[in-house]
Amino acid sequence: MPEYSNKMAEVALRLLSETASKILRSQTIEFLYEDILSPLVSFLDVSRVYVFIFCNGEPGRLRSSQVAECVAEGIVPQIDNPRLQNFDMEAMGFTRWMQAFNRGETIVGDIRDFPSKERDVLETQDIKSILVVPIVSDGELFGFLGVDECRKERSWQDLTVFILRNIALLLGNAIERIKLRDSLNQSFWCVVNILSSLTERKDPYMAEHSARVAEISVKIGKRLGLSSFALEGLYIAGILHDIGKMLLPAEILSRPGKLTSQEIALLQTHPSEAFHILKDVQFPWPVAEFIYQHHEYLDGSGYPHGVKGEQIATEARILGVADVLEAIASHRPYRPARTIADARLFLKQSSGTLFDPRIVSIAIDLLDNQKILDPDSSNP
Repeated sequence: MPEYSNKMAEVALRLLSETASKILRSQTIEFLYEDILSPLVSFLDVSRVYVFIFCNGEPGRLRSSQVAECVAEGIVPQIDNPRLQNFDMEAMGFTRWMQAFNRGETIVGDIRDFPSKERDVLETQDIKSILVVPIVSDGELFGFLGVDECRKERSWQDLTVFILRNIALLLGNAIERIKLRDSLNQSFWCVVNILSSLTERKDPYMAEHSARVAEISVKIGKRLGLSSFALEGLYIAGILHDIGKMLLPAEILSRPGKLTSQEIALLQTHPSEAFHILKDVQFPWPVAEFIYQHHEYLDGSGYPHGVKGEQIATEARILGVADVLEAIASHRPYRPARTIADARLFLKQSSGTLFDPRIVSIAIDLLDNQKILDPDSSNP
């Protein structure tokens, strides 16, 4: 780190530490920019701080939707400047910048000393001095982080360069992490959609049931205070909770009348079958375990293993209530739907024995307020 007074160094390191914490907590790239730029304006005492990100597959072309800016009081923002929308660095005469960025170098200085094409663009933004560092991760150039001064020409201190380069490094790593996470999420949903479509081909009623169970589960989970991350895993478990039934004979699933004891035993294998189908899918949540337990009851009378109480995952307990509710209140080829009153009565009678009383209480409240099992409440 450059040589400066202990106080300045301490403040700079605290700023970097706080920025790193914000970056690690960020779930979206857009939130990330807005959260870290404002402190830099005051700490560095600059006119503007901004992030520009290049379009995917088009290094040098700025993506207008990925531009973030924070300005000091009295400074005109440039984020909506028409000249910066989908700006092509090389076509506009900024080839020197791109070459420097690709070498990992900084662009710094007074605008009056810059080549004329660069100066013509920068002067329209009232910039007198500028400092810009590349945002790079694993050799890939994502864009750049910059500060400028509009009020006077300025000599940039080594400490400012040090701070900006380190924040750009953190940004590069965060963008790579978020892109990887988004790519993994797309892969997870691709797997979920494939598995869900297999269920639908086996039994369209089962697919509709699973979608409604997922929606009911998320509404209960929100009331219970689950995080957005946990709710996503719960939703996926709801969509896939009956996937084990794909391996059962279709006539058992749709035949009216009572099942034989052998058929009931076969039907009760579906959580185990689902577990074996899903256990090697690397979801960020234990989806296979949630589904494995969704027919387990608080008193240990459920299946497949008769676990009870706190041995049953919260998500599995939510799925169990949502599954029963939807099954009671929905039409099946082999029987008509029963009433909401029937569903409410069954939940009340089973609270504390089969089902978690907290979850039953939430489910009944949602029923009473027509938030679930109502045609107008399909959004979780």
